[in-house]
Amino acid sequence: MENGNGNSLWLQDSVHVPDHPIGVSDYEAELRVMQQAAPASGNQSQHSSTQRDRGIPALRDMPFPSGASSAAHLGARDSAPSTPRGNAPASSQPMARGGRVSIASADFYLQQRIQQLQDDMKAQQKQLDDLTEERDLVSKLLEAEKKSTNTWKVKYHAQRDREDEAVAAQLEKLRRVAEERDEATRAAARVEQDFAQFRAEVDRATEAKIDDALRGPLADLDAANARIGDLEAMLKEAEHQADRADSLASEVDRLKDTVAFTETELRVARDDVQRARNDAETERLELDARHRAALAELRDDHGAALERLQHDHARRVDQLQQEAAEQLSAARQRVSQGEEARKSLRRAEQEVADLRDQLDAKQSELERARESANAQRRRLED
Repeated sequence: MENGNGNSLWLQDSVHVPDHPIGVSDYEAELRVMQQAAPASGNQSQHSSTQRDRGIPALRDMPFPSGASSAAHLGARDSAPSTPRGNAPASSQPMARGGRVSIASADFYLQQRIQQLQDDMKAQQKQLDDLTEERDLVSKLLEAEKKSTNTWKVKYHAQRDREDEAVAAQLEKLRRVAEERDEATRAAARVEQDFAQFRAEVDRATEAKIDDALRGPLADLDAANARIGDLEAMLKEAEHQADRADSLASEVDRLKDTVAFTETELRVARDDVQRARNDAETERLELDARHRAALAELRDDHGAALERLQHDHARRVDQLQQEAAEQLSAARQRVSQGEEARKSLRRAEQEVADLRDQLDAKQSELERARESANAQRRRLED
């Protein structure tokens, strides 16, 4: 496409500035005419090699941006529907007239506005980079052709002036866009500051409500903790009594062993007494038999011998009876000791049973207190 002066508008499409065209394709067309008018192809190849030696690519090999992509980047702002500056569309407004703003809506609006501003800044920076690159490229081309020939010098300067004017106009437009962007940034900062103040007020009100709501449950929790401390002290006392009961149980076991040992000794003593009685009875019977035999033999011989035998018999019987009485007394003493040990054992067992009942009662009370404290904690957590 060409304008009224016959200049191409490919650069105009790429930067989307219809009032300030940057025409470079007209230079490319006249350069192509000069190359076709050359006498031989060697000159054309020599001219191209000269450009390559200078490090300047040919125009047809340069990666100029397409009109569609440049228009998408540079003309999207002009083609977008106009909205009031610093305002978002009605659907993204965080607060209706006469309504109350919510934290989620304000945060969403703020994030959306910041993202929009960042996208605008990226697009404007890309547009500025593209314009700068195109200007540098055109400047290099004009400088190279100015050195190679003086015929196009005036035309190059005119073309460069037009391009400079177009670039200056585009830079002025970008400056205005940057001012709008700065103004939008300041508006976003004000919105963010207002939102921060609103959030601080909401946080203070929420903390006050939470403190008021938790004051009573915290007092109940302190009372429950104090009750738990008392119950733990009672549990320690119960554990102390349980240790005492264990020691008493150990003493009872020792007494049981003593009673068992005493009963064993008592049985042995009874057996010894019974054997002594049996031996005494046997010896008495033997002595009686001897006495009767001696009396039968010596009845007529000697009365003194009879008296001596009777005296010996009586002394021996008394001695045996005394020994049997002593053994019987010792056995009775052991039996009485065993009875006392049995009574002590029964008393200790009764005391241990009482202590165990007290311990079970205190453990039951502690379990009920723990369940009550856990229920209060769960209610507080809920």
